Amino acid sequence: MTSQSAGSKALRRPQAAGPADFEDEAREAARHIRWFAETIGPRGSCTSRERQAAEYAADQLAGMGMDDIQIVSFTGAASAYSRYALISGLAAAAALAALLLPIPIIATAAALIQLAAAQAMLSESDFRPNWSRLLIPGRESQNVVARRAAPVPSYQTVVLVAHLDSARTPSFNASRRGQRLYNMLFHALFLSFLLAALSLVLAILSATPIAPVLIATTVLQFFTLALFLSLDRAPYSPGAYDNASGAACVLATASHLQRRPLPATELWVCLTGCEETGAGGAVDLYREYGTHWQAPWVINLDQLGYEQIYLRTEEGLLRRRRTEDECISIAGAVAHKLPEIQLSLRPSSAFSDAAPAYQRGLRALSFGTNPLDPDVQTHRHRMTDIPEYLSTAALRANLYYIWNLIRELDNGAQEVGNG
Repeated sequence: MTSQSAGSKALRRPQAAGPADFEDEAREAARHIRWFAETIGPRGSCTSRERQAAEYAADQLAGMGMDDIQIVSFTGAASAYSRYALISGLAAAAALAALLLPIPIIATAAALIQLAAAQAMLSESDFRPNWSRLLIPGRESQNVVARRAAPVPSYQTVVLVAHLDSARTPSFNASRRGQRLYNMLFHALFLSFLLAALSLVLAILSATPIAPVLIATTVLQFFTLALFLSLDRAPYSPGAYDNASGAACVLATASHLQRRPLPATELWVCLTGCEETGAGGAVDLYREYGTHWQAPWVINLDQLGYEQIYLRTEEGLLRRRRTEDECISIAGAVAHKLPEIQLSLRPSSAFSDAAPAYQRGLRALSFGTNPLDPDVQTHRHRMTDIPEYLSTAALRANLYYIWNLIRELDNGAQEVGNG
């Protein structure tokens, strides 16, 4: 047998699987969810419970026989709101000073501070270094990283990602309307920095009255300062849906792939910290390992356990990043072959661990789920985010779709390799 025919024999495609083949994996995922959300409980970013979740995930991966399991420390944000509170507070104080002392030097300093606030807010919301991080430094968190090499030299890497931390439970998350209102306020705050700076510059150059505009922006900045400080006092969610479900499905998928390995694909399993406070774990993950992956596909699982699976097509708080058309096309093509799966496409007003992947030019698909009934709301970022609201049958369908997606990606890699 020639080496070429031996390679062709090694690249046999794994047999197809049906939804029923994922019953054990769905029960396994449900067990992981209960462990994360109940045995460990709320898992705030940079807390000891987030660390416990990482240690549990590493133990599970070791039990599967995964290779090169590591718990990798990094510095991440402990709060989703403290840096924005700092930015807003300094800008508000500068604007107030300009109102009380209307002289050119104060107005000039206030305008520069407003511009600095805009720069810091844009950078912080886009996972980039900025001056607020010097004043409120990060704390230690960790990622769990493991891999499974392909049986023959691989043609690509599939990176399964999910975050382990759970969010605080501020009141605005009690409804979709509240979430939209917060998003509007976030954008209004950013615009207030630019508007205040512009009004101050006009006042310096042409003696234009600034009081009405500056009063309005100052009030908004002080209001958002108080809002951010209050949000940071809310308790942490148990986080069954967001995101014990995603982490559990990553572990269950890894277990399935240990038993049914993909011939042309190297698998990496990555459970991250600090997603809720700015995707810190994902930023560190892609920076440290992205260049080691061969033709990578990042598959991010965030908020599973309901029937309606969706692909996030756009993410970002201020700067928006889009999913590549190639990723959208493949996700839709796989769903089209599976009559049991209803896949929808939707933009996200927030971010997930896929956003830093888009930022680095990596191909990424970020999946979540919602109830089929549009009148039923999820329990995201609430104290009621407990395992009882998630469905084992839905988890089975979620896992079935993710497996078929990975299998399709592996088939494509085999065609390239055999071509």
